Amino acid sequence: MTSKTNTPPDPHSNGEAPPAADYDPFNPEAMRVDCGLDADVAPVLTVVPVRKPKPREWFRRHPDHVVDTAIVERDTGMDKESYLVMPAVAHLVASELRPVRLFVVMNRVG
Repeated sequence: MTSKTNTPPDPHSNGEAPPAADYDPFNPEAMRVDCGLDADVAPVLTVVPVRKPKPREWFRRHPDHVVDTAIVERDTGMDKESYLVMPAVAHLVASELRPVRLFVVMNRVG
């Protein structure tokens, strides 16, 4: 009975699996697959900052994207963190609530 090592094939080779001694699962190049795509990649905004605009910062806002809500602010020492409060739990932190009007805006950087 013989055992074979399950190693993924090298995408740069002709489809044959590389020898087990040469395969490194922690090498990012081992996961590269050439799909023949020449696409531009744009960064995705995953964190949206909530802040006041800077004094000389140019921005614009959409007139339909306005939300009247309440927030709770926590001072972390270096800056303040703002948290949206859902109406269902607003009574639990009523003494700390601050009513705000949020606008969706975009500056020159996007």
